[in-house]
Amino acid sequence: MKNVEFKHETARLVLHIWDDKEATVSSLHSTQRKQGHATGLMEKVISYADEHGLSLILDAQQFGHPIGPDNAYLVEFYKRFGFEVLNAKARVKTMRRPSQKKHVV
Repeated sequence: MKNVEFKHETARLVLHIWDDKEATVSSLHSTQRKQGHATGLMEKVISYADEHGLSLILDAQQFGHPIGPDNAYLVEFYKRFGFEVLNAKARVKTMRRPSQKKHVV
């Protein structure tokens, strides 16, 4: 397993790359809300994943921050980046974004 840390302004996360095809997004955190920091960070992560042909998996779950977004907000946030919910009836939604690597002919 390889870990890659991403930062953008006040936002950060770790991408755990399990093999050449799949990676887990671990705890996206930003100290400021509604400033575009998490969006900018996700754009970097998505670009990296697409360049390396990685599918991404994450759990959309609030981690105890008293003013942080709730789970429903997080699901909508990640859907903007192409993530799809795998377990619609669960409280914590596991989401996946398939690899978007463009094949050059």
